[in-house]
Amino acid sequence: MLAALVLRYLWQRVAVLPGRRRWRWGVLGGVGLFVGSQLALTTHREISWRRPLGWPLGAPGAAWLAAHPPGPVLAPRPVNQLLLRFYPHLTRPHQSWQIDDYPHPGGRYRYYVGRTGEPVTDDTPLPVSPPLFRNALLSSYEFR
Repeated sequence: MLAALVLRYLWQRVAVLPGRRRWRWGVLGGVGLFVGSQLALTTHREISWRRPLGWPLGAPGAAWLAAHPPGPVLAPRPVNQLLLRFYPHLTRPHQSWQIDDYPHPGGRYRYYVGRTGEPVTDDTPLPVSPPLFRNALLSSYEFR
């Protein structure tokens, strides 16, 4: 309610300005609205990831991967990619990580990270080992 009153007040103030200044305030208001909406969406996503389904379950899997010898990782699900890109970047920012969402022709991967309970996808280039790490969200495998 308060935001609506503030917007109405600002709209009335801008309406009495000359045309060129009104245009500038309109653009500035539009950019401000866009930036505010993006900040709200980012905050909402961050809060939802810190709940039990996201970060607390995904961070141990990414930490396990970061503690083992580095190598190219195949992670076909977007959720797994997000966790695997974010956590190692925070813990080891100077180490490069190759995390692909689909197998590239001729590419050799060391690890496969999938969702726990889901079978390994059919398009994996090599058979994988039994799970080396498993929790409620992620399972990590090593290519043989």
